[in-house]
Amino acid sequence: MIGDFNIDLLKYQQHNLTSDFLDTMFSHFFLPLINRPTRITSHTATLIDHIFTNGPIMHNQLVNGIFFADISDHLPILTLQPPQTNVNPEPLNLVRCDINSRTKENFRTKLSEYNWDTVYNCNDPNSAYKKFISSYKSIYNKCFPLKKISCKKAKLINPGFLKG
Repeated sequence: MIGDFNIDLLKYQQHNLTSDFLDTMFSHFFLPLINRPTRITSHTATLIDHIFTNGPIMHNQLVNGIFFADISDHLPILTLQPPQTNVNPEPLNLVRCDINSRTKENFRTKLSEYNWDTVYNCNDPNSAYKKFISSYKSIYNKCFPLKKISCKKAKLINPGFLKG
């Protein structure tokens, strides 16, 4: 979440509404990535432009920053995250064709019958999450397998498909 909230996080100890705002963000696991003033004048410095995340934060991989530029009375803020290298996009001529009420019900049944003990008994939340996602994706892929379709059909499904 990114925005010019005009809520000065530097005043969280003196201003109840700011404290309430931060408490609400924290209760939803949102953490601020910018922690220095973003609006500086000759008399004040405020932190009123924010980037929050509730995703997994790899501090050694994220680059958060504030540009010192006079294009506005607020300093531009940014967060850069390196691209995910382990993501394998599905080829455009592979689709999940059989998603219907019967296969959805089968998916729900498989999820409810699956033994989730390895997730429940895991003491580390990150490991538990990885085990959950791995098991969930496995069941999903079995219930809704990718099917290869002809390039002609792929063009009908996805007009941006340009493979010959």
